Amino acid sequence: MERFTKDGIKNFYLTIHHKSEMIKAFFNEKRKSLKINFIEEKKPLGTAGGLRKFYRKAKEDLFVINCDSLIDADLLNILFLHKKKKQDITVVASSQNYKVPYGACELNGKEELVKINEKPKIQYFVNTGLYLINNQVLKLIPKNKNFQMNDLIQSSINNKCKVGIYKISQKKWRDIGQLEDYKKFINF
Repeated sequence: MERFTKDGIKNFYLTIHHKSEMIKAFFNEKRKSLKINFIEEKKPLGTAGGLRKFYRKAKEDLFVINCDSLIDADLLNILFLHKKKKQDITVVASSQNYKVPYGACELNGKEELVKINEKPKIQYFVNTGLYLINNQVLKLIPKNKNFQMNDLIQSSINNKCKVGIYKISQKKWRDIGQLEDYKKFINF
């Protein structure tokens, strides 16, 4: 939230279910400088299911972030490029490099070995859990059903919506969803 407030965003909606009273109590202390609204899910609706409640309410595009993602990105630039490219969903993606510790076999169509790539490095752009979503895409989310963000993205693609990515470097993103990753982060 601190990162968002640096770019002038002070209005937040939190979808909550598990330990909702504890989360509300924590954020009630922060309410003085931020506008925090809670949307309590009676049952877990997944990473996108609770967003359906914003359809008809949201007048502008929405930044959506998973609570276990820490991202240092230029939010105003993400918004600028999202609008410029007329995207319905922009997925913030981090460049990640992986080194295969073995020789990777490359085969042809006849299952014959063409060559061996010794310990290749592979680059992927991975989903960071930060999105910019056009409010009209929210109508694709079923009401009161568990629906994940990847389901919303795939449904948007299937419905001919324009989905793109905004690339950030590996150093600009931390996933703290696992306890060990969180411990590393706080000791960083």
